[in-house]
Amino acid sequence: MRTARAKGLPYRAVLWRHALRNAMIPVLTILGLLSRIVAMSFCEPRSCLRELSS
Repeated sequence: MRTARAKGLPYRAVLWRHALRNAMIPVLTILGLLSRIVAMSFCEPRSCLRELSS
C-alpha cells in the first residue's frame, strides 16, 4: 500500500485495490459457509441429501 500511494494513486483506490479486496476473501468464505448451514437448516434431512448429491 505504501508503494501504491508513493506512485500517486488516490487513497480510496489504494484502500479498495489493496486493503479491502484482500480483506474480503475470508469474510466471503465464512458467509458462504454460513449460508449453506442456514439453507440446510430449513429442509428435511432426506431431501437435503438428494440436493447435495446432484
